[in-house]
Amino acid sequence: GQEATGVMNKRGEILRMPWHVQLVHEGKVFTAGAGTITTPVTFTSTTVVDITLPDFLLRVPTGTTIVPLYMHVYYEATGGTITEGVALISDTDPGNGTSSAADRLPVNMKARLGSSACTARQLVTVTPTFINAREFWRWGEPPDLDAIVTGESGFTWDYQRNGNIPWIIGPGTLHLASGTATSSTGFITVVYAEFLTSELQ
Repeated sequence: GQEATGVMNKRGEILRMPWHVQLVHEGKVFTAGAGTITTPVTFTSTTVVDITLPDFLLRVPTGTTIVPLYMHVYYEATGGTITEGVALISDTDPGNGTSSAADRLPVNMKARLGSSACTARQLVTVTPTFINAREFWRWGEPPDLDAIVTGESGFTWDYQRNGNIPWIIGPGTLHLASGTATSSTGFITVVYAEFLTSELQ
């Protein structure tokens, strides 16, 4: 990261900036996702979760490395009695395939700074070729989420809470796939830090 001048308060205590805040300060943090404001996406799978047809796909090119910081999957409506999903990383960039541009393309969290080298896609309908796909987060709820009247009908992964923080070295992908017994709509938000791979060697 960038060198920075240390800060001390009146009691002589050194103030330290959390790692993810420092990354935002350096312009290395981006957010992207599927679904906008009041318009959810209709998730691809209508039976069990299908990891070959992700609902959100982040393509990481050669020379770039990303570290997921936060992911949230929120369900607007679900059908059936079970909702589940998985997040995976893989060692290939399969291209756009049959998919759509993400509703929310990567945006730098430090306003007016540079763009991401990654490509965000959503709602894959033709199976891409993922090499060595590995699951690192699973979410799910046995009852129909529409029947839950208290709490939030969504699931969150956070690098500080979950701890299993993956590094995706391009070419590679981060992909999230959801499934319900019949159908579901919702939103996906992904926040990640992005580096030149050469910075980390």
